[in-house]
Amino acid sequence: MGTYKCAGCGSPVYESSTKFDSGTGWPSFFQPISGGVDETIDRSIPFFPRTEVQSLQLSVLHIVLESAWLVEGAL
Repeated sequence: MGTYKCAGCGSPVYESSTKFDSGTGWPSFFQPISGGVDETIDRSIPFFPRTEVQSLQLSVLHIVLESAWLVEGAL
């Protein structure tokens, strides 16, 4: 287990225990580290809200899908 950090500033963003295979080819996580990021809900796509996660220092954008219920054992 470990911690994924922002490539731009090195701030901790995700714990490895929250990573899952979304089938997209991109690293996918269902929960950011609390207090280490800013979160904004993006509702620009109807019926598909997503959480945009930004590191506190550089505001590098990361996405957390709201459909974490698809991940076995995520909840």
